[in-house]
Amino acid sequence: MKFKVGDRVRTLQLEDSEAYSNRVGVITGIDGMDFVVSFNGSDDWTYFYEEELELIEEPKGKTLEQIKKDYSYSIKDIRLDKLKQLIKAVNTLGSLGVEVKLKITVEIDGKKVEL
Repeated sequence: MKFKVGDRVRTLQLEDSEAYSNRVGVITGIDGMDFVVSFNGSDDWTYFYEEELELIEEPKGKTLEQIKKDYSYSIKDIRLDKLKQLIKAVNTLGSLGVEVKLKITVEIDGKKVEL
């Protein structure tokens, strides 16, 4: 058998039942050669043959939200590094006898950081 209980599936285009065509559900039972598919976590369910279903594969690795979150943190880290480089360059000018005074305050994750 291609499917097991708990698999997320999509129903294929069904000629005899437009109401259940192209819907996403979860296999909640197997009755002989039929699969019981429930929709929207409710009492809305029906039987399907294996050839009327396709498996919805769960993404492997990080989810899109995790990737976006990691990416946004890396952007913040890059910006912070650039600011530190700027401060170092200005301080170097000061050590060469040029009068320079630079203070930068940034807000990261709701906390103010003075550089």
